[in-house]
Amino acid sequence: MTEAQATEPTPSRPQRLLEASATLLLALAAILTAWCAFQSAKWNGVQGDSSRLAAAAGTAAARATTIASAQQTVDVGSFLQWLQAVRNDADAGRVDPNSPYVADPATLSGFIATRFRSEFKPAFDGWTRTRPLVNPSAPATPFDLPAYSLAAEESAQDYTSQAQEEFGKAQVASSRAESYVLLTVLFAIALVLANIGNKVSRTGQKTVVLGVAMASFMTAVILLATYPITL
Repeated sequence: MTEAQATEPTPSRPQRLLEASATLLLALAAILTAWCAFQSAKWNGVQGDSSRLAAAAGTAAARATTIASAQQTVDVGSFLQWLQAVRNDADAGRVDPNSPYVADPATLSGFIATRFRSEFKPAFDGWTRTRPLVNPSAPATPFDLPAYSLAAEESAQDYTSQAQEEFGKAQVASSRAESYVLLTVLFAIALVLANIGNKVSRTGQKTVVLGVAMASFMTAVILLATYPITL
């Protein structure tokens, strides 16, 4: 036995407990720091996916809205042409305004009516049954009836709802990613302080440093227990 070994003081029981606690804290903090960094990256990925889906749905909604607008323009234009033609046919005695309208391909109004778009025909047929040419209480146009419905417009609404939903998911994922960044910082603080405390020789100072490290660690653990995870 050398003289240095003979004179080296044996660590007291409190010191050994503090060193063991510091070592355990170092290991746990390192593992949980890595886990929180992993979760932050995963939630950032979820945010990116949801953002891309929201953008795609928004583009599809804009495209469907454009199609619906074009179809409605066609319906309105053809209806206005029919309206002028049926007045001319009525004046010429080829259409009886007091009777339900029946499209006669031999007349200009009938020629136009038989070429209405399929989505417009149910509303037009319902409107003509109200005898609008002689009934002042009839709806002003077929477009005022619930029967007038555009599939493209409904698709636009569906895509808009999908875009809003995915945008909401992206916001939630972004918030969770930021929360895991905070936990990463707290666990990193605990890791650094535990490493410092493990090197401090005085028991009192070691206790204070490790106490702060433990406080940071436990705060992060409590928060971590409340956060959702993704794999």
